[in-house]
Amino acid sequence: MGKAFVLLWISLMVVTAKGSGNSSDSSDEETGHSMVDDMIDKLDIMANDQTNNFDRTLEQLFSRGIGRIVNSTSALGLQAGFSKPVRRSKGKDKIRSGLKTELSLRELRRLIRRNELTSRTSIRNAIKKLQSRNEETCPYKNVDCTDHRNFKIDVMRYRTPDGQCNNLKNSSFGRAEFPFIRYLPADYGDGLSTGRLANDGGQLPNPRLISREIHTDFNSVSGRITHMVMQWGQFLDHDITRTPMSSGFEGTSIDCCAAVGEFPNGICDMVINVPANDTSFTNQSCINFVRSAPTTDAACTLGARQQLNEITSFIDGSNVYGSTYEEQVKLREMANGVMKQTDSKQDGSVGILLPQDDDDETCATDDVNKRPCFAAGDNRANEQAGLASMHTIWLREHNRIVTSLRAMHSAWPDEIIFQESRKIVGALLQHITYNEWLPIVLGPTVMVQNGLTPLTSGYFRGYDEATDPTIANVFATATFRFGHSLIDDHLVRLADIANTSASNFTNLQLKDTFFNPNSVYDFDNGGCESILKGLASQGAQTMDRFIKGQLTNELFTDGHMSLDLAALNIQRGRDHGLPGYNHWRAYCNLPRATAIDELVEIPSEIRTKLQSIYAHVDDIDIFTGGLAETRLPDALVGPTFACILAKQFHALKVGDRFWYENDLNDSKYTKFTTDQLTEIRKVTLSGILCQNMVASGMPQNSFLQLSTTNAFMDCDNIPTMDLSKWTEDLQGVSNLQNIKPGRGGGRRIRLRG
Repeated sequence: MGKAFVLLWISLMVVTAKGSGNSSDSSDEETGHSMVDDMIDKLDIMANDQTNNFDRTLEQLFSRGIGRIVNSTSALGLQAGFSKPVRRSKGKDKIRSGLKTELSLRELRRLIRRNELTSRTSIRNAIKKLQSRNEETCPYKNVDCTDHRNFKIDVMRYRTPDGQCNNLKNSSFGRAEFPFIRYLPADYGDGLSTGRLANDGGQLPNPRLISREIHTDFNSVSGRITHMVMQWGQFLDHDITRTPMSSGFEGTSIDCCAAVGEFPNGICDMVINVPANDTSFTNQSCINFVRSAPTTDAACTLGARQQLNEITSFIDGSNVYGSTYEEQVKLREMANGVMKQTDSKQDGSVGILLPQDDDDETCATDDVNKRPCFAAGDNRANEQAGLASMHTIWLREHNRIVTSLRAMHSAWPDEIIFQESRKIVGALLQHITYNEWLPIVLGPTVMVQNGLTPLTSGYFRGYDEATDPTIANVFATATFRFGHSLIDDHLVRLADIANTSASNFTNLQLKDTFFNPNSVYDFDNGGCESILKGLASQGAQTMDRFIKGQLTNELFTDGHMSLDLAALNIQRGRDHGLPGYNHWRAYCNLPRATAIDELVEIPSEIRTKLQSIYAHVDDIDIFTGGLAETRLPDALVGPTFACILAKQFHALKVGDRFWYENDLNDSKYTKFTTDQLTEIRKVTLSGILCQNMVASGMPQNSFLQLSTTNAFMDCDNIPTMDLSKWTEDLQGVSNLQNIKPGRGGGRRIRLRG
């Protein structure tokens, strides 16, 4: 039996010991296999009925208008837009499987408590049979990567859109619509799905109270890093993690504050109550919180609730291209390898924008032209102006590469040009992340200790097909949210980084850019290019426990209601069953503390604050504890977050068959040539920006502020990639099938005026 299976069996034994007067192994009739079979048949029918009833209940609530979000541009509408429920039928099947597993286990526990199963043998047989049935209907199946009929592209040369068959032996490793893995077992209040409890068995402190006392607003601008560190982190996050929330009827979003106790399966049981003395949330008593959609683990093991990652785990540009064939087709012209874009009448590159998305109703624009949201590979691209601007640059970069390749290889068909350009973009994203961004986050020591530093020449030969690169729950739900501390409450707009005082562009309040694309369309103030120049110049907030008030008091505010990002992060960790901070310390080889005073990695004044809120050291949430730690030398994060981040980024490198530095023997087409790899290694984010917008120059490293060691460089002097090195004859190497253009999702358009 697997570990999770054993843990479940033990937990049921405890329940039996407490609730039954007879737990012997006697040969009572109920221990017979036939009776257990009958009981499991009935249990299976009950679970199916309850699952179907769950759907009927959602429909009834929808018809009665309970919990429905009517205004897509309200605070709740924007929250729903940022984390829309699962869009795809396969994803829904996986959530339905998780729901049925939960209901089956609850029914089994009820049977035990009612003494309908009383012996260890009968319980063990029941669990085995229930597990067997779960496996038979498990939606997580590996596919045969050698059967080309399963794919629309050559999986040996190119990544599939959903990441499937990156690993040829374990085809589901890192794929989209796959459960997060866990580094530590889940910690739920009831062992299955309810929120984590305090050490004394009571409720944990209110997340809004923790946010208000620990993650309060404090302005401290870094003298070292730029706001671009934050922006790249968010852009990268949207390439590797996306957790869907539970949804109402037909995928509708839910206002849980208006429907507490109404929705089944605890969907709305974790809303955040606003303390009575809260001076910022004076007009609301509740912060909306919809639980993440449930699923099983990848083996459909009987056990605790898991959560789904809707997008690929790999750093592969899924935020640019999408995580399904259908998403890719909607974003492509399906001719000459290019992606759709919006063309304005502006001179230069400033007018080349993302395609418009007429189906997205979340954009809160007051522009008389009512310009819509943008379409991108990830539908969170419109969340704020800096993110939309970064998406725009990578659309431009793809089409720039396409233009160069097409000029050299006029015989290449659309699909080859598109896939080769996509392959190059993925390599650039990996190189910038590991060569420029990650060393700032983790520091040089952690980079070297974990084998994360890119090579300067030659190939990397450390690919390990046994390494699972799937994103860990703790990484997505807590650790990789460290960047929320870096966010400032305004975005600087610059015409020229070399002469910041000469700019007459007005700065943007961050809250005014939430799902509002006006500043990207605002060509008179430089559009997305002035925003990106500002990100590469403006100092980020210092990495610490503090989070700006526009995120904790005014997130997605609509004048009537707001959200609190820190409180939502804390509650999401509890929703996902993340163990407390002290458990993660032990996991990362730090001393396990018996009292808050023993947390020497956290400054004493913060420990005092933690003691005023948390009753026990084991109660501290991982998000709060991790942010509170003293930073490692030359790093942004403390030891616990560094440990978890390093483990995940190591897996993303070593477990990716398409890692840009790899030299594998399975296909001569998977790797880049040595000449091509040399060109990729020249690339910096500053170089990408120079090539895709009008700029006199950029800092040598856009993630660091200008200094004697990080000089301003003319764009002409910043090294760039020479695409003439892509000289292969690729005719006939791909077994690509015809992919027909799809409808909607984006268009090539010329703007008015």
